[in-house]
Amino acid sequence: MGAAATAAATAGRAKDPRPHDGQWVFTETSRVNATDGERPGLVDHSSWSRYDNPSMEGGKAGDDHSPRETYRFLDSLPEDPAKVRAEARAFCPKAGGETRAQHDIRALTLLTEAYPAPPKGRAAVFRAMAAIPGLKADSVKDILGRDAIALSPGDKAQGDLRGQYLDNPRTWVASGSRHIAVTDNPGGEGGPEDHWKAGDVIISEAQESRVLVDDKGDTGR
Repeated sequence: MGAAATAAATAGRAKDPRPHDGQWVFTETSRVNATDGERPGLVDHSSWSRYDNPSMEGGKAGDDHSPRETYRFLDSLPEDPAKVRAEARAFCPKAGGETRAQHDIRALTLLTEAYPAPPKGRAAVFRAMAAIPGLKADSVKDILGRDAIALSPGDKAQGDLRGQYLDNPRTWVASGSRHIAVTDNPGGEGGPEDHWKAGDVIISEAQESRVLVDDKGDTGR
C-alpha cells in the first residue's frame, strides 16, 4: 500500500471535530527562511482564524476560503478519485506554469491541510492523491526534529524551489511544509542568506498545534 493510500485509511478513522459557527481556529507555527538575513533562525507565530468568516466565502476572497467553506466542501466530496481531483482543481485554481500533476497535488494537499475537516472528506482526498502518477513520499525530519512524511510531485519542479508538504507519519495530519533548492545559487557578493546548494532546505515551516476554540485569544490549554 502506497503512502497516500495508507493516509486515506488512517484519515478515515479519525474523529470528526464537528465545528460550529462562532468558533475560532488557533494555530501555532515555527518557520525558518534561509534567505531572510534580518530574521535568521526559528521564528514562532500564532494566529486565530474565524471558522465562519462570510468575507472569505462564495468567492469574495478569491482563491481563499473560510474554514467553514472548506469543511463543507470536503464533506460534500464524492467517492470517485477522478471526480475528487476535478472538484479540487476548481476549488483551488491553477497557478501559472503548473502541470496537471502539480496542480492536482497542490490542490489536494491544501485540502489535506485543512482544519477542521471531516474524516471522510480527508480520506477521499488522499485516495484521489494516491492515483496520481509519480507522487513522491520521503521520510524526513522537520525543523523541530520531528519525523514527517514529505509529499511532492515527481515531475520537474517549477522555478528554483521544489515544494514538499509534510504530514505526521502516524496520524497523517498536516505538520508543515518546506521548499528545497533545485539548483545551486552562488549568490555573488551577497551575504550567507544569498548562497545555497541544490538540495538545501531554503524555507521550512512546522505546525506545532492547531485547535478549535470558542473565543479569539483562547489557546485550548
